[in-house]
Amino acid sequence: MKNIIQITFLLISLFSFSQTSEIANIFEELDNNEKKTVIELFKKKDITNSEKYLKYIDSTLNNTNKKSKIYPIILSLSVVSFEENGIYDKAINGYNELLLLDSSKENAILNRLSLLYKYDNQIDKSIEILKLQIKKFPEEPIGYSNLANTYISIKKYDEALKVLLSNKNEVRLDDELRHYATIYLFKNEIYKAKNKIDEYLKTEFGKGYFEGFLIAAKIYSKINDKNSSCEYIIEAEKLFSNIKIDPEKTRADSISMNYYNSNKDEILQIKKESCEKQ
Repeated sequence: MKNIIQITFLLISLFSFSQTSEIANIFEELDNNEKKTVIELFKKKDITNSEKYLKYIDSTLNNTNKKSKIYPIILSLSVVSFEENGIYDKAINGYNELLLLDSSKENAILNRLSLLYKYDNQIDKSIEILKLQIKKFPEEPIGYSNLANTYISIKKYDEALKVLLSNKNEVRLDDELRHYATIYLFKNEIYKAKNKIDEYLKTEFGKGYFEGFLIAAKIYSKINDKNSSCEYIIEAEKLFSNIKIDPEKTRADSISMNYYNSNKDEILQIKKESCEKQ
């Protein structure tokens, strides 16, 4: 049962909670040798030498029959491992192969591919994938949010706003509020930005990420509310300091680190203007 739970967590990282039973069912259908192979892959995942592990899992994948029941599991684990270690070309190839194996997961895989292209600085390709995702799955809010965020990252704020406004779904992601706030901030529509960031910081998602508080600090600095600006910048730094995992090895933390560092001068300026006693 412990091994089934471990494999289930792998599926969660790739797709969604609704599909966690699939991989458990697959595991039950494996023969003893196949089960042993999967268990060994998870055991070796804990070794400190990531390069050695990647070679091991790559070798295991290459020596596994593509028509076997175990192949999608090994491929999934290899994709996650390559992505975690910033080997984006192999991760991208792996996701494309997963898509061929199971087209029912196309929305989730397109989402991962768009992010990988973005991490690999292939922004045009990322945008292309996201537009395809929205076209094929207009009812899913994640494509709109990620495309808007990608346009924001290259400072195409009008394009980002157009994408957000085109989302007609009732269900919205909390991140959209942060995207709106960022767009309005840079378009100098400060009170629109303030309303959106205030709403975002009330969400459970918004309360836990430093990016929202950093944007709030910038917005409140613009309206000369120094007390609020100071409080938000301090909270942003506190949340950022909670990142403990090595940013060179963990993609999400590396992105947060880069985002923070790219705003460092402005952070120091806000602290100087808002937090220091006049």
